[in-house]
Amino acid sequence: MEVTNRYISIKSPLDDGEPKESDFELKTSPLALSVSPGSSDVIVKNLYVSIDPYQLNRMKSFSSSQKAIGFATAIAPGEEIDAYGVAKVVASGNPEFEKDDLVVGLISWGEYTVLKEGTMFRKFDPLGFPLSYQVGILGFSGLTAYGGFFEVCKPKKGERVFVSAASGSVGNLVGQYAKLFGCYVVGSAGSKEKVALLKAKLGFDDAFNYKEEPDLKSTLKKYFPDGIDIYFDNVGAEMLEAAVENMNTFGRVAVCGVISEYTDAGKRAAPNMLDVVYKRIKIQGFLAADLMNVYSDFISTTVDHLRTGNLHVVEDISCGLESFPSAFIGLFRGHNTGKKMVKGIPSEEAGVLNSMIAGVAMTGDARKSLELFDQMVDRGLELFDQMETLTEAGKEEADKFVEDKMGGLGRGNANTWGALPAACRVHGNVEVGDQIWKKLAGTGVADCGIHLLSYNIVIEVNGMAEEFLVGDLCHPQQKKWLIRSTPLNCSILEPDSEKLIKHDSRTLIIM
Repeated sequence: MEVTNRYISIKSPLDDGEPKESDFELKTSPLALSVSPGSSDVIVKNLYVSIDPYQLNRMKSFSSSQKAIGFATAIAPGEEIDAYGVAKVVASGNPEFEKDDLVVGLISWGEYTVLKEGTMFRKFDPLGFPLSYQVGILGFSGLTAYGGFFEVCKPKKGERVFVSAASGSVGNLVGQYAKLFGCYVVGSAGSKEKVALLKAKLGFDDAFNYKEEPDLKSTLKKYFPDGIDIYFDNVGAEMLEAAVENMNTFGRVAVCGVISEYTDAGKRAAPNMLDVVYKRIKIQGFLAADLMNVYSDFISTTVDHLRTGNLHVVEDISCGLESFPSAFIGLFRGHNTGKKMVKGIPSEEAGVLNSMIAGVAMTGDARKSLELFDQMVDRGLELFDQMETLTEAGKEEADKFVEDKMGGLGRGNANTWGALPAACRVHGNVEVGDQIWKKLAGTGVADCGIHLLSYNIVIEVNGMAEEFLVGDLCHPQQKKWLIRSTPLNCSILEPDSEKLIKHDSRTLIIM
């Protein structure tokens, strides 16, 4: 089987400054979803792809950091951009990997990736957690936070810790690890909402919005009157200068990132080196690759904290291939909260299956729709696009079909429930849809009808629907009825998919 693989590339090496949408382009290439005899290639479907600021350096012209370290090798214009992520094996010539294995490693900003021998990837056990955790808290973000804090900073209980960019993928975890260890923790972030998150949900002792503080040195003095013992730096520039001035003797600075310096070539940290000398401050840069010696401890400790609820996961997930550029650009504008990633990139295969589901729904075959949803889940597809595939004649035929069916029933019952699986498509969520179809099958409903109004529910023919049980399924922001002119004059609303799954389907009948 051959597909058209879509992926994102850069048009040319990026200039200094913020990346722009126009720097990127969507490209396509044919891809056979099979492996030639004798090849050790592994073909995977990309599920979750990490979005990281260090990639910007790789997109620019050759630099000293690209020369120094292999992971920063420049990205060639027109080629796939590689990044850390989670994928599912589609075909394999490597005896260590089989179809449907879950793998984590270097995959592309695209729909599929061909993993060559020597590429960094491995199988993994999800341990009962969402697959996205492997990109964030159980991936390199988590290892960087855990190892950077415990190995580089060498904390002691009761020490005072400052974390910059504390609502980011690494910073939020550093703060949580530090609190669980017994430190006093203050974080900085770029909005009042992020500050509230740090204090209310993540357990930071205090936090501030650096954009509202004109004098960072004075600000840190206010929050740390007795000085800073540990500074976990994700920002660089003025924040590093201010932190060094407020460090205690034998203070430690772990330099994890310099987000403020990526897009401003003139902005560089210039800490007072006399402070560094006289206070004997240790300033150390590090990479996650330096921390593999603590990987086992990191996983066991983090999994324990997750299972007891002591660690909170903060993820910022965009959906779809086209969202890669905006997701990446948002990192440098402070748009993300927690770990930024792109998930479940739709493919033509997903679109075809979605179209088939709509087709069989038109004939009232709930069992067949259930089988197709199962196929989508089995293939690792998590998102699918709305498909407007019917011709005008086909739409008229569908309208007549539903009008006849609903008119004959008088009440919604089976036909109304036939429309309810559209709930899963409000967000394009295959797994939710699969659950709803299984619930339908379990209640003995075989004649499922069709939903004419994409992503909406047909409530009642020729009249206003009563706001009883169905009303409880509305999204909070859509409590009032959404009336749309249709051939059937139907009243419609968008449901809350999660509530729909939990609801007793036998009572959800229009009275």
